[in-house]
Amino acid sequence: MENDAKNLRENLIGFSTGALKRLPKRLREVVAKRFGLKNGREMTLEEIGKDYKISRERIRQIEKAALDKLKEIGSNESAANVFSHLRRIIAMRGGVIGERDLIRIVLNKENEKSNYPAKGALFLTLELDGKMEKVREDNYFEKRWVCNMPLEISPVPFNKRKNFKEENLKRQADFINYLLEFFNSTEEIISSEKLLEMFRKTRIAGKEKLSADLEKEILFSYLEPSKLIGQNYFGQWGLKSWPEIKPRSVKDKIYLALKKEKRPLHFTKITEVINEICQDERLAKSQTVHNELIKDERCVLIGRGIYALEEWGYQNGIVKEVIARILKRKNNPMDQNEIIKEVLKKRIIKKNTVIVNLKNHRCFVRLEDNRYRLRD
Repeated sequence: MENDAKNLRENLIGFSTGALKRLPKRLREVVAKRFGLKNGREMTLEEIGKDYKISRERIRQIEKAALDKLKEIGSNESAANVFSHLRRIIAMRGGVIGERDLIRIVLNKENEKSNYPAKGALFLTLELDGKMEKVREDNYFEKRWVCNMPLEISPVPFNKRKNFKEENLKRQADFINYLLEFFNSTEEIISSEKLLEMFRKTRIAGKEKLSADLEKEILFSYLEPSKLIGQNYFGQWGLKSWPEIKPRSVKDKIYLALKKEKRPLHFTKITEVINEICQDERLAKSQTVHNELIKDERCVLIGRGIYALEEWGYQNGIVKEVIARILKRKNNPMDQNEIIKEVLKKRIIKKNTVIVNLKNHRCFVRLEDNRYRLRD
């Protein structure tokens, strides 16, 4: 798989470099700047126009002339192989794919500097093929690429008499709307397994029965560019507006970090886990995390700087209050060692701390047999 991806990257660069060499200098430079072939930054028509001291419209005309020439040059066997590979990637994912996902598949890493030539070559090649079309970002989706012509390798059904581009986009939009209706009505976070079951029930994909792997590829491709539906660290799906799916505040991230680790943690460790989970965001600071932990009623201090979630069975309170709850629940006097054992299930402290608190005569009574009870 990695070798295939590497070969495709090399073929993309080889094809675009060879084709560009056959263009006049100015046309070649305009195309290189527009597609970010040199430094990865795609320049606007206006920016390039300023470089050459000509109008934006003139640059657009030069770009069109260059692409028309490249389409003529690209009608050969080597180009056909590259086109075929890219068509297959998109077609086998339901005919539509998010731009970030496409970059991930072809280039492996989205922002790697060494991939700049390949990234520009990828978009230039798609432009020259003509069977793939870029769809601009809108309120519901990030940038996408879609098949605009029927491809026999496509695993999803299509009607040759219809607009194939619109058919692919509608299929994706219909499934997203189906999920939005479900999430808004149930407010339920679901697993990837349940999501796949829902996808199968819609009968959106399938001229014939698809393999599980192919179903997952199409499902992810439909969802990846969505601005409204997302997946959290645990592989669960829901609305991106939900903090359990896309945590925004430090408070939300603390909760997610503790849920991930499934055990009490020191606030410095919680900070480390947050920064591990949210690598693409600003780093959290230990003091900020500690301040939020103190205020969050869902989090319980159970040791020196150590916090747990209340939903795990922990309750807030100092040690004497923990002891009092244990004795009240038992409703019978308890031996000192038995009390220590129960307290240590709720707090990470030294045994001597429990013994010192038991000497609080305002709260506890020591009986002749060295057992303790609550003072009336």
